[in-house]
Amino acid sequence: MVFDTLSAAWEMGGHGPFVWSAYGITLVVLLYLIVAPVRRHQRHVRQIQVDLRRARQPRDNEPTNAEPHTSIANGSSVAPDLEAMAHKGRSHAS
Repeated sequence: MVFDTLSAAWEMGGHGPFVWSAYGITLVVLLYLIVAPVRRHQRHVRQIQVDLRRARQPRDNEPTNAEPHTSIANGSSVAPDLEAMAHKGRSHAS
């Protein structure tokens, strides 16, 4: 189908509004399918960066020395004594 003028191409024999609206809707959907995943990816990357920064910051109640399970004040271990717990569990099981 060849049109002599631009207005004839726009009207398309009375079917122009339907055809051009279909093209417009298709263009909008295709743009959304491209833009939405890119924005979602950027949002995830920013959230991961925030989480990493937060994880690197020392907390107020945690020691900052090389041994994270040792209390600075008295040198005692704040981690549970797993051997004692295992031994205690065996004595009750018998």
